[in-house]
Amino acid sequence: MVFQNSMLSLIRYLIIVLCVFLTGCSQLGYLAQATRGQLEITFSRKPIDEVLANNQATSQTRERLELVKRIRQFAIEELDLPKNSSYTTYSELGRPYVIWNVIAAPPYDLTLKTWCYPITGCISYRGYFSEKKAISYQERLIEEGYDTCLL
Repeated sequence: MVFQNSMLSLIRYLIIVLCVFLTGCSQLGYLAQATRGQLEITFSRKPIDEVLANNQATSQTRERLELVKRIRQFAIEELDLPKNSSYTTYSELGRPYVIWNVIAAPPYDLTLKTWCYPITGCISYRGYFSEKKAISYQERLIEEGYDTCLL
């Protein structure tokens, strides 16, 4: 727990530094929620084999994790993809989706609005780990005159 708290402090500090020097702090709230969401996934990960062995997962989750294992094995054996740690862990987040993406475009225009961030660069969506926050941001974009979609 001490390591986890110190890691969170370090990440918060790095976000603030990046924000101040690269974005002028206009996106601090968004970057903070994105970091919290990524950390939630990272710290709740469990090996798929452990999840299947403990018999606490729902039957639907168990079926999906078994399918992931079969697909991964096929990829390794038949497609000669690397046998690494990809697709070997699972995070139970207690919500229907990991992330909600908001996309927007000016009316009658096929050019998507883009947002630019440190490290990732510019992308044409904005991801939220909370449905409520995604809907709130979508509503703000609609008030600004954008056509939007929540995926």
